[in-house]
Amino acid sequence: MASRLDNLLLLFVVVASLPLATLLLWLNYAAVILASQRSKIPFRKLKSTPKKTILVTGTANAQGLNIARALERAGHRLIGADLQSLGHLDISRRSRALTKHYALPPLSAAADASYFARWVLEIVTRENVDLWIDCSHDIPLDAIALTRERVEGNTRCACIAADRNSSRYFKDKETLLEFFRGRNLPAPEMHRVRSRGDIHNVLNHGQGQKQYLLKSPMKSKLEVSQTLLPRRTLSQTYQDVSLVKITPGSSLILEEYLDSSTKYQCTAIAIRGSVEAFWVKRILASGVDVAAGGPALQQALRSYTEAVVRELGHDFSCHLTLSFVLSERITHAGVAQLILPVEGSLRLHPTFVPTAGLPGSSSLAETYLSMLRSVANGMAITSTPSFRKHVTNSKTSQPIKESYFLPDTISDLFWEPCKGLLLLRVSPREVLGSIGALTQKLLLGREAYYDFWDPVPAFWQYTIVLAWRVLVGTT
Repeated sequence: MASRLDNLLLLFVVVASLPLATLLLWLNYAAVILASQRSKIPFRKLKSTPKKTILVTGTANAQGLNIARALERAGHRLIGADLQSLGHLDISRRSRALTKHYALPPLSAAADASYFARWVLEIVTRENVDLWIDCSHDIPLDAIALTRERVEGNTRCACIAADRNSSRYFKDKETLLEFFRGRNLPAPEMHRVRSRGDIHNVLNHGQGQKQYLLKSPMKSKLEVSQTLLPRRTLSQTYQDVSLVKITPGSSLILEEYLDSSTKYQCTAIAIRGSVEAFWVKRILASGVDVAAGGPALQQALRSYTEAVVRELGHDFSCHLTLSFVLSERITHAGVAQLILPVEGSLRLHPTFVPTAGLPGSSSLAETYLSMLRSVANGMAITSTPSFRKHVTNSKTSQPIKESYFLPDTISDLFWEPCKGLLLLRVSPREVLGSIGALTQKLLLGREAYYDFWDPVPAFWQYTIVLAWRVLVGTT
């Protein structure tokens, strides 16, 4: 009932603010026209390599849209593509950053890897694409990997997307952690047990210093049994294990339990087996993003990410997202903290959006365009000296700031604190602090979908699309 009331309230706010949003949109366009007329050189163009044609799949989400904007600012021709099933809800179809937009097959057809690959290959061939960047979220990794194989085998187009070699390690958590451990990288334990004796063997090996979560490998995250072993006493442990039912031929998963109240989410852009851009943020149990920690911790997270990229091979060119937790271990010298991975993906995380603002556009564009460097005698070369300078300094350049989503920010920093105040759960001082943080973010931050030179996608996302999703019950 509360969710329904929240949705109705959200719909009312969207409809009531539509006249104001429309007025702001026209004022924005008037400012764009004035700024363009006063500047002889287009303000939004940046120096870069010779003009290239770049295909970005997944432009309907904020990540793909902002990456396309950054590359368009650098003076390149951008082609966008996303699932046909989105229809008029595809905000990128209205973006000024895209020269053309293609509707890919719906998700049901994209599951046919060969069918999807033919579509993308046709676009690459027709538009003479130089670089394909995949920013999709829903398209299966198998389809992306086959598409990359077909594109690289039949055209001269470079690809930043999942390949067959790397995607097989990211199919499920068990395979991923086994990949880490097989490369001598620290990772949580995960054992497939087929009897109660196997369970006791794992618990005895942990010597009481580790906890394990017993679950079925077929269950989803929401259905995982919260059976923690060992229990406080040995008799309780034996009692719980004796109640475990393992049928012949089946197995259970005994996974090392880690306190995930604080996670570190790392996002990287890997080009030819090297990390060319890296971001890290700390996520509390409440879902709030905070500062990532000290330089030593950030360097340790980056070193681990670089080690993973090296193990994936020198041809690995893809987005990479890894989530870590800190685990405390008792040693003879005291208490040691280990950084252990708990999740991994060959995509940009849905909450991660690099800003498309002018300060970060050049660095972000050059990171992706470094994929177009030619290779001679094992050395990466380029015909543009200034471009070589950008590529060389990419690992030590200033970090690209992350954007925020306006509705989520208003909900977290204004609506929820005010509701908590009415219910006497938070103090007025905490509400004022949240409002101050909201004001600071609105004034100094950058919204995920909004761009001064390209305001229609943000207007469409937060009016038409948001209202439609509330009506069909998908929020």
